This record gives sequence, structure tokens and C-alpha cells, in this order.
Amino acid sequence: MTLENLMSLCAIAHEQKPGCWFVNLSGHVNTISIQYYPTGWTADEPHCERLEESLTPDGIVGLYYFVRNRTTL
Repeated sequence: MTLENLMSLCAIAHEQKPGCWFVNLSGHVNTISIQYYPTGWTADEPHCERLEESLTPDGIVGLYYFVRNRTTL
């Protein structure tokens, strides 16, 4: 599993509706945070699922399955 695999999956997941995805890469601290709004994003939406992991092989795998388990791919 690579960072490229994760980013490709995120791009595909972003195309699906009605959910909304936000991916934040913080290269200066080697972390990625992914937020998922199952019913779409609005400023007052209280429900958000979020996972933040380090850019390690295990962290990338964890984020990949976080996204994969919330899509219909």
C-alpha cells in the first residue's frame, strides 16, 4: 500500500455522493488527516468522521481502509 494508492482512492471516493471528503496532508509534520461527512458538508454539520495518521506504512494502510470502508467501491 502506498501514498499514491491512498490518494487515488480518495479521489474516487470524492466523486461519490452524497458524502463529502476532506484530505489534509501536513508534510512538515508527516501526517494526513481525512474527514468524512456522510450526508454532505455544510458549515453547521455536526457529524463528521475523522482519522489522522502518521505517514508510515501502517498509517497509510489505516487511512486507506478508513476511506474504503465508507465507500461503495
